[in-house]
Amino acid sequence: MWDEGKSKDIQNLYTITSLCWKRDGSKLVAGTLCGGVELFDCALRRQTYKNKFELTYVGLSQVCKLVVLLKQIHFSVT
Repeated sequence: MWDEGKSKDIQNLYTITSLCWKRDGSKLVAGTLCGGVELFDCALRRQTYKNKFELTYVGLSQVCKLVVLLKQIHFSVT
């Protein structure tokens, strides 16, 4: 079903002391021992539909939908 991806080597990133996923699985944040914070975008694909919806594909069967209405933003996970 899933194949393991390649590891990511980041220079000068020493000990990771904390990890946190965004609720929808599209981003990962890593905190380091030296106080650094790294943000990784983990979305497989992003798409805009009819200039009204932003679709973020985070898995083979999981899509996050961002509805943009004038100045308000509504977020839902389907």
